[in-house]
Amino acid sequence: MVVPSVLSSAPYDPGPVREAVRSTVTYVFIALFAVVVLSYLAAAMWLQADDTHWARLKDVMQVILPAVAGTLGTALGFYFGSLSKG
Repeated sequence: MVVPSVLSSAPYDPGPVREAVRSTVTYVFIALFAVVVLSYLAAAMWLQADDTHWARLKDVMQVILPAVAGTLGTALGFYFGSLSKG
């Protein structure tokens, strides 16, 4: 069995696949950031007005939110930086 792409005279262009992967990764990080923020808001609405619950929620979010936001910023910077270079 002969693979048709081997017989093709056109060179392989990884650009479309690369852009698809970059945009997918960026959208996944945006969705992850939205899930983290929405879960924080949902947890804040469901918790009782006890100070210990609020303190725990705040401590957890002070760890999780900056990590996800930093990763999202890196992914967006890489995605849009590669778009501007052509």
